[in-house]
Amino acid sequence: MTPTGTTEGGRIVVALDDSPHARAALEAGARLAARWGAELVGVFVEDLDLLRIAELPFAAGMSRYASRPRELTRADMERALRLQGLRLRRELEAAALRNNVRWVFRTMRGRVAAELLAAAEGARMLLLGKASTARVRGVHVGGTARLVVAHSTHTVVLLQHGADISRPVLVVYDGSQAADRALATAAAVAKTDHGNMVVLLSRSGDAALRARAAEALGHAHVHARFVEASGPGCDALLSVVQAEGCKTLVLNPESLPDVSVSDLVLNLDCPVILVR
Repeated sequence: MTPTGTTEGGRIVVALDDSPHARAALEAGARLAARWGAELVGVFVEDLDLLRIAELPFAAGMSRYASRPRELTRADMERALRLQGLRLRRELEAAALRNNVRWVFRTMRGRVAAELLAAAEGARMLLLGKASTARVRGVHVGGTARLVVAHSTHTVVLLQHGADISRPVLVVYDGSQAADRALATAAAVAKTDHGNMVVLLSRSGDAALRARAAEALGHAHVHARFVEASGPGCDALLSVVQAEGCKTLVLNPESLPDVSVSDLVLNLDCPVILVR
């Protein structure tokens, strides 16, 4: 029983940018790579939209040495992106060395969400920050994260600054093949910490559903507790997350048709692992 149909090893892809949320994703990805013997792949996308904006006649930027905005050229933007890429490569290398994992740094150019999805093809999972910028209170779900979640056919992990993929792990289970993959991913995350996994059954009183999940976890030698939601919708799920002290939530979005993934991620501080 292995997460999302993969074996030990494989690739863990992390979206890199200068935000604290992306740095949290990098640290979490490095630790998972160490645990699973995977290769850590950091991807920095030179945003084509930024380069196009720099070509517009009204584009202006600030220099630390200038008191007023000055004209921003495409050459300025390309230079800034190269410097950003160098910084992010050093951060990736440092994280990989701390965790003793193999690493690869990739620079791509294009639309950020599309390039990240292409880079994550065939990977074990893609980790990215909820947003590229922080807010004073809470963290909004950024446009890139929304697009990746909407179009990804693979496992995506969303997390924010100050969060880490840890236990207790809560997984939503409805007996579907996608839910089986989510269960396997949750088991892989919780395996080093027996007893710190909770299975939320999507149907109350379904003994067969519980037995199926228990059998799969038994094969993986992972123990879990079983709970049932008080009702449909985002609020019911959030109540379970809070009651169980959840540190990581794992689910297939189709297991909860009454729940908006964006609303769910927006209202949670813990990492969310979306398994397709």
